[in-house]
Amino acid sequence: MVTPNKILKNRGDKQIKYGDNVNPVARKLIYNFLKIQVIRKEIKNSNIRILELGCSTGALGNHFLNDISLIHWHGVDYSEEAIKIAKTRLSNTTVLNLNAKNALRELESSSRNDVNLIVMCDIFEHLDEPCDMLESLPTIFKNAEIIITLPNIASEQIFLNLANRDFPYADSGILDKTHKSFYTIKSFKRLAKINGYKIASPPQWLIDPISAESMKNYNLPARQYPIKLHKENFTIIIKDKNELVEHCSYGFGLHLARENT
Repeated sequence: MVTPNKILKNRGDKQIKYGDNVNPVARKLIYNFLKIQVIRKEIKNSNIRILELGCSTGALGNHFLNDISLIHWHGVDYSEEAIKIAKTRLSNTTVLNLNAKNALRELESSSRNDVNLIVMCDIFEHLDEPCDMLESLPTIFKNAEIIITLPNIASEQIFLNLANRDFPYADSGILDKTHKSFYTIKSFKRLAKINGYKIASPPQWLIDPISAESMKNYNLPARQYPIKLHKENFTIIIKDKNELVEHCSYGFGLHLARENT
């Protein structure tokens, strides 16, 4: 479990207290750290070929290429400007709109079946047809497993908004106005199962800074659960520590594999 203060402490930054208005740069740093931790757990060796869908400027792949020199990292993004930068950082790049019909077919010649791992960090919620993506991936990249990170719509931040009868879209974050779908870990697991995937390792969670006060209950012994969290004008009952972590998390990361593997 990744906590924001653990990350900021390592950088020598000011620690976060409950209710702080977190600097967007610090929040992005924290979330990027989660992505790195999730992917690092699944890279079993250095001789691996990775396809990142939605690579932006290639910062994530660049981190691993500097750290593990023998991996091959192919980045894909719709932005030509972003790919110009990614080209200087990654092993290979492709400009591609993932919402275009049969988009993944364009990658067959450059990636074929030698891709071991597909990385999708905060891209799935931007797709027009996410189920089509899950169906298509194993038909084209037969040997690849998937690492995916998603914003958590079941977070305390969203509960607070709904308790105030609000759903405020924003320029970034969980309620980014460009998001076309929203997921809890339960709803995404259900979607993955329908499309023939299993969860290959335990989920990774990012604790949201706004939930620091609630997370103090994590150290309570199991016998004291369920607990009640009183927030503004509502109360929520948390049945166990796992549910508390989900409630307090800004996002989550999952490792997907095909059911028949």
